[in-house]
Amino acid sequence: MLLLLLGLHACGAPRGPRTIEGIEASLRAESLEAQRIQALLEVAPVAEGPSGDGPVAFHAREGVLLQGNLGRPEGLAMALVGVLSRSESPGYRHLGPDDPLECGPPWTCPGLAELPTSVLVAAQIVASPSKRGAELDLIARASDGARYVTARHEADGTIVTAAARVDEVPLPAVDAVDPALLQARYGIGALDGGSKPWAPHELASLAEALSLLDAEELRRLEGVEFRREKLPRRGASAFQAGEYRIEQTRRATRHWIEIYDRAFESDDVLFIGTVDRPWRPSVQVILHEAGHAISVAPMVAVLADMGSSTRRFNDTVTAFNRQGRRLRPDELPRFERAAQDMERVGREVSAANRELQTWLDRNRQTSPIVADFSTVRGAYPGITPYGRTTIVESFAEAFSMCRLDREACDRVSPDLGAYFDAGRHLRGEAGG
Repeated sequence: MLLLLLGLHACGAPRGPRTIEGIEASLRAESLEAQRIQALLEVAPVAEGPSGDGPVAFHAREGVLLQGNLGRPEGLAMALVGVLSRSESPGYRHLGPDDPLECGPPWTCPGLAELPTSVLVAAQIVASPSKRGAELDLIARASDGARYVTARHEADGTIVTAAARVDEVPLPAVDAVDPALLQARYGIGALDGGSKPWAPHELASLAEALSLLDAEELRRLEGVEFRREKLPRRGASAFQAGEYRIEQTRRATRHWIEIYDRAFESDDVLFIGTVDRPWRPSVQVILHEAGHAISVAPMVAVLADMGSSTRRFNDTVTAFNRQGRRLRPDELPRFERAAQDMERVGREVSAANRELQTWLDRNRQTSPIVADFSTVRGAYPGITPYGRTTIVESFAEAFSMCRLDREACDRVSPDLGAYFDAGRHLRGEAGG
């Protein structure tokens, strides 16, 4: 989730050029700066989604609870065969080094009842017609053992599962993480600006997410605060797990990431990645918000430049008024010309401010990077259900998922991973 707050018309401090020559030079500079910013706002439009059939694969993060006695393996196997037969599935495959299995119509599947009960139930769930193209990654704690289970419903109707015992492939250990060390190592801002402290396991997820970013991506996050909040801001969706926020104040452009309680609620029942390399879902939430920050880095730069230009212009106005009180008679014509220039540059600065707001509204908080991403195959309809809500969320979901589960990313479209591999998300250059 991305939120922008604007308040660019700031009152400058009583500073500025001390002479009429300095005032003229300042006006020329701010006129050029306003024109430069307006040129930057001429962003390529976001491409519209495909009108025909696009990729249908997606990653579905659903909190399906698989615990306790799920039933007798024989009965679950028969139920799965019934589901597969009714859906006219072309086949079922279970991938595993010890118990691989493959079968299809007429559905005589020796060994099916020998699979873990959690695998059989997950296969039934994903075989639903509404799950066509979906991948589910679940942590099952059934009576026959705790397992990471992946179940996929391929575009052609084939059902594929994989599983690994939790005790054989543990999640990354939760060690004590020093917030000061995270700040120093990754260059991020403060971690104590929220309404609640980070718990040790939450800091571990933050550390894991940051460790997956390269040097240039971390540079885009330099100074960004990570705040721990219990709930989203008033008026926001209660289902939000995090939010990247930008605020233009009188003195500076500030931006930060908020992470809410909901980000950690599914860490015990879901995972992201493969069964042999699982990640906590909270790591994906943090990477998602970091993706927003990276995608609007050009926007933050424009906001900062516009704020600085506005403050400098206000300082020049103050200096101009101060200079007018001690003019010599021979300076009056020059002062009058400067007054006319002042009005013209003021209109230019105001126009740049208005165009900045229009740009944000028109592009729905996108940027040149998101506009470029919208041209990549797989950007539409999106890699997850949430990514299908807007192109902005599609970018953030793809950015995070391609780091944590490249196989799932490539199922949607290999072009998504190639886009990030090429570093286009750091340039926003179509074809770059």
